[in-house]
Amino acid sequence: MTDPVVSVQQGQLRGKTAVDYHGDTFYSFCGIPYAKAPIGELRFKLPSKNSEKRPVMVWIYGGGFLYGSNKNELYGPNYLMTEDIVLVAINYRLGVFGTQELYNAIKTSVVIRTLQVSLTTFATLSEGIFHIVYIYYVLGFLSLEDESLGVPGNAGLKDQALALKWIQQNIHNFGGDASNVTIFGESAGGASVHYLTLSPLTKGLFQKAIIQSGSSLNLWARGKKNACEVAKCFGYKDTDETIILQKLQKESAKNIVSSQFKVNDDFRGSTIRPWGPVIETKSVEAFLTEDPLDILKSGKNHQIPMIIGYNSLEGDVL
Repeated sequence: MTDPVVSVQQGQLRGKTAVDYHGDTFYSFCGIPYAKAPIGELRFKLPSKNSEKRPVMVWIYGGGFLYGSNKNELYGPNYLMTEDIVLVAINYRLGVFGTQELYNAIKTSVVIRTLQVSLTTFATLSEGIFHIVYIYYVLGFLSLEDESLGVPGNAGLKDQALALKWIQQNIHNFGGDASNVTIFGESAGGASVHYLTLSPLTKGLFQKAIIQSGSSLNLWARGKKNACEVAKCFGYKDTDETIILQKLQKESAKNIVSSQFKVNDDFRGSTIRPWGPVIETKSVEAFLTEDPLDILKSGKNHQIPMIIGYNSLEGDVL
């Protein structure tokens, strides 16, 4: 089977072949940059920028906005590969930077040097039953009070929004229907899905949502301004956010990933945590500017079909 070639807005992509759970062949596309590398001064900033179409499902993993990734070992596509859909599984920036697991799993060349996309499709591009897209990217939920520094928070959620925009622009090249996108996630992924339904930045980027074991109303899914907490992790004596940010932008990625775990994160369901979504000052680039409950009460949330659920005794595994 010859290697597939697909055209997207950035140019042509060459893929390779792989095998699913049933032994059927599908195409895999890896290492596709979709935004500038979040390094140096771009750290913690906003991500810079007809055959029958199949329904698209976008998976967002959980992990308390600090742990996790879309590794195949956890969320492999093998079972979903048997369905007539397009699956999108994203990675997004976590904690102040990311996780050691993600850092080790995807390697520095991918995680640190570029925001990128990997794609996998089933069978032939013209007749394929199923298509899957993976999006890898890291750096997360640092949130500063000083608005002039351009780090208001929610970078991980803005990554998710950018991924959804990329999907809208390119998924048709892989047989996906951009007008039939369902986002779904579990735990912090479920909370992420709920947050995405509340943000003005995501209007029109998806049409349905499945929220599993988490929501924006959970206190554990809320964060706070955390410059001083971050400074303590690195032994900084500074309290000036400008100096803290400048120092963080010069830290090695590996040191940031490991040092963030020094923060006192007493994880309880009734506790607001150091890392996570925050309410931002109103601006055109803000992801969330009101309390989620107020958004829901006012009816400003996306008016789309949703499934919301949880599993009994699911907390026993934690």
